[in-house]
Amino acid sequence: MGLRDCSEARCYHPTMRTLKMLLAGAIGWWLGVEAVRAFFAIIVWNVAEDQPSTQLGMVGAAVWLVGLAGWIPARLVGRAKAAFVFAVAAAIFSVARAAVVDETWTAVLTIGAVIAWLWWLPAFLDLAGRLGAARLIVPALLLGAAAQIAGQVALDGLDLHALPGIPTAVVLLVLGAAFAWAVRASAGVLADPSGAGVSRWGPLSLLPWLFLQLSLLANIGRLESLGGWDVPVAGMVAGAGLVAAALVAGWGRALVRPIRLLILVATGGLVIIAAGGGMVTLLLIPAQAGLALLLAGAIEGDAARAEEGSTPARPHAHLAGALGGLLFFVFLFALYSDALDGLGVPIWPAAVVLIGLPRLLGRPTSAATPARLDLRVPIALVVALAVGTTLGALPGGAGVPVIGAAPAELTIFDYNIHQGFGRNGVPGLRATVATIRAADAELITLQEVNRVWDLSGGVDSFSWLAAQLPEYHAIYGPTSKVRFGNAIFSRHPVLSSGFEWFPFGPSKDQRGFVWAVVDTQTGPLLVITMHMTPYNRGEEAQERDQQAQVLLDFWAARGRPPVVFAGDYNAEPNDAAVQRTAAGGLVDALAKAGNGTQATFRSTGTMFGPGGTEKIDYVFVSPGIQVKSAVVVDSAASDHYPVEASLLLGPAR
Repeated sequence: MGLRDCSEARCYHPTMRTLKMLLAGAIGWWLGVEAVRAFFAIIVWNVAEDQPSTQLGMVGAAVWLVGLAGWIPARLVGRAKAAFVFAVAAAIFSVARAAVVDETWTAVLTIGAVIAWLWWLPAFLDLAGRLGAARLIVPALLLGAAAQIAGQVALDGLDLHALPGIPTAVVLLVLGAAFAWAVRASAGVLADPSGAGVSRWGPLSLLPWLFLQLSLLANIGRLESLGGWDVPVAGMVAGAGLVAAALVAGWGRALVRPIRLLILVATGGLVIIAAGGGMVTLLLIPAQAGLALLLAGAIEGDAARAEEGSTPARPHAHLAGALGGLLFFVFLFALYSDALDGLGVPIWPAAVVLIGLPRLLGRPTSAATPARLDLRVPIALVVALAVGTTLGALPGGAGVPVIGAAPAELTIFDYNIHQGFGRNGVPGLRATVATIRAADAELITLQEVNRVWDLSGGVDSFSWLAAQLPEYHAIYGPTSKVRFGNAIFSRHPVLSSGFEWFPFGPSKDQRGFVWAVVDTQTGPLLVITMHMTPYNRGEEAQERDQQAQVLLDFWAARGRPPVVFAGDYNAEPNDAAVQRTAAGGLVDALAKAGNGTQATFRSTGTMFGPGGTEKIDYVFVSPGIQVKSAVVVDSAASDHYPVEASLLLGPAR
């Protein structure tokens, strides 16, 4: 066959066909990652907020199962049109989700986007199979993953779904239009009679591969936590893995079964070792290459028929894809639920096995076209990642930290930022930054700062906040394992800092605190921010009491210097933790200023129950620190209200 082979009104043009399929798959995968992350976040922080894991799972599973039943709408719209129709639907929902900021409609549109994408994915696989283009699926997914990583690096740790508004809607409109065009254009080309179709059980591997990307290999926050890196370095490590994967993916289908089994075992072992953190995290680079070999081998089947639509749709593919999607959901909720947190080490290798299983158990396929090294996709990956890194290096805000010591009279601003979600359950980090900037405080203490958690959208809000507030020194410490944490921002020099874990209690909800010693004109000031155990479902009140004692002991062990405790106690004024802190000699700044009864938390309620108000956030100061003023700031950027206190530390040195 020559470079261009025409039949009737259509032509088979290998280069254009490849570009269209790669563009369709890459943008589709990128939008899919955005849709999936936004979906889990909106379920947790909007639709079913503050509900037990079982109820969260039931609500999420009900929507997810609708998405996995894509063969039903595909039959209704017609097999030939399904990929295009669902691509258009996914694009429309994605753009609308970004443009409409509303408690109810954002949730509805987010759910619509993930369902449409889950319907599109098997339809796209079917289209690729009918066109004999199965070999392009894995390169397209790698390009999409690289685009997502590049975008997150460019946004200093965030994804587009975390920044709703007109600018994001415009970006998604461009992406959505290109996506719909590429899918429609791909459907209009002739099939490659020498190309490979999609194997019967190959779709089983696809969403387990996505699970590994979202929870480990392409999770910027987790790579930062494991390797001790910042966003650009974590992005480069993730990108290096994708480049390695693109270099070897072409050999996936040609591997004999013993070699494939060896790669599966080695990849699972690399994942387990890399999860230990430190420099061994770099082993995720060859692990990504191994996954690409397994995925390519699982996806690519026998040669496709030359004429598009000449083979009937295979129910195995729909069943396999639905099974893989169901396991994705189970894996993700198991990994991040409170009761089962820490199961990543066995769950990740299990996902590796699922990726390699279809080809290991399947029938031998016909001889494949000899693999050859193709540098076009790896080069495209490098370019995308370089662009993202360059954009990420641009300053997010103006200003630099002050060189001199903090003044004797300063302001501290404490805020639980609700994982970056506003009181209306919609991502609102822009409003969070605006609220913080308005305070113009010397010290900022934050809780619920996300860095890893896929159930909060998988974004690194700490790095983004640090980029937006360059005039502050930023200190972060994880709490609740590694999923989210606390942060201190100081406009003045930090002499030392760190974080500590609270004792692990019966609630099985690990908590911790961050501390920093700030240089002031009156001497060193110890600042501690914490997020104590939430709820009152059993032993939580006792745990909080113990956590308050841990803080007092930490202060005493350092010689009881001037100190500020600021954070979310999850306890009202008459609770044991608050009483213990007061008995330890510290003063509630709000109460001292005559505002001790003001609520600092407000829930608007969910489908499971009504909302309410409580005072659970505090700024405590040690004797010798004078409270000039302390107020609860009105803001809808979180379900908590900030506490702002003006303090006089004492006479200058």
